Amino acid sequence: MKKCWDSDPSKRPTIGKIRNSILDWPWPTTINFQFETIMQFEQAEKKRLELIQLKKLGPEFSEKPHPKAIYTSRALSDLISKASTIGSFNIKQEYITQEYEFDIDNIQR
Repeated sequence: MKKCWDSDPSKRPTIGKIRNSILDWPWPTTINFQFETIMQFEQAEKKRLELIQLKKLGPEFSEKPHPKAIYTSRALSDLISKASTIGSFNIKQEYITQEYEFDIDNIQR
């Protein structure tokens, strides 16, 4: 299922692969059900390809936020590369942790 969530539609599994996966599930089905399922998947694939071609689906579409949108998403690759270069500086260790033996029965009062 995670493959279906890829922001780039070309990296998602095809409708045919999803359809075949669902039809392979072990549940009792009739020939009519299988035919209807196949037809629905074919219609969905046709619509998906049409939306990609019209640039109404995919990474290009996400660059144009809805006018009433509060939050927008952005690529993190630039932030990750900047953070990795920032994290490479030397950190001086100011505190040293030591282990002490402590016997509660031998406490001097």
